[in-house]
Amino acid sequence: MNNTNLDVNPHMISGSDRSSDLPLITIPARSGSKRLPHKNTLSLHGKPLFYYSVKAALEAAITPEIYVLSDSSKTLALAQHYGAKPFLLPSALADDTSGVVKASLYLVEELGKKGHYFKDLICLQPTSPLRTAEDLKQSYSQFKEKEVDTLVSVSEVDPHYFHWAVESSSDQKFAKLYFGEKFLKPRQELPPMYFPNGAVKIAKINVLQNQQHFFGKKMAAYIMPQEQSIHISTRVDFDLCSLLMKRKKREESKDRNGEIKDEP
Repeated sequence: MNNTNLDVNPHMISGSDRSSDLPLITIPARSGSKRLPHKNTLSLHGKPLFYYSVKAALEAAITPEIYVLSDSSKTLALAQHYGAKPFLLPSALADDTSGVVKASLYLVEELGKKGHYFKDLICLQPTSPLRTAEDLKQSYSQFKEKEVDTLVSVSEVDPHYFHWAVESSSDQKFAKLYFGEKFLKPRQELPPMYFPNGAVKIAKINVLQNQQHFFGKKMAAYIMPQEQSIHISTRVDFDLCSLLMKRKKREESKDRNGEIKDEP
């Protein structure tokens, strides 16, 4: 890809002047990160981290409107190479405080100026590389069938992590159970709880524009297994994800060949 094109036409917006019933997929991949520098482009099994979100989106085949959003022309060049559409973010929307909603809605705004409109938006964060095409298809199917405003993917949390949460006093002298003694009961009697894992976020665009987040009263949850719910924010997360991906490849190799082959 010729990087000059990114300078001349940074938004690289295509599509006819029409409203689409197909969703818009955004993959925000800004270049900066404080806890894990350049995490969105870290090499994971030979590919930049954001590649796995592009791969899942392409394999799901829900829509051809798959955009990688970044402030890095190098990242955008790779995105186009992998089959996504590149969209250059202004630096003001690529810092730690901007968030994926502002970046995604900026793309929506720019596409609208070109006469290209969408009803639904799917946000795939690069930091969830174990999310599969099937997760994407199933979650979007649930979103449409349940007729909700938003949907987020979740994973079950250990009951004790939530119900037995402990907080410190302001002076750090004492600690107490956040929920008091309400949930001091055997694990088997505790209700299941889930946490948003960041892998899939879906919303009606008009709702997202109004509330500026993916959570609300008419929200659905798509449950994912723990082994596919790693959200990378630290080096420990990255290393764990790499191990899980290696194990998955070994299992797939065993299924194909009847034996396990180590990676080189």
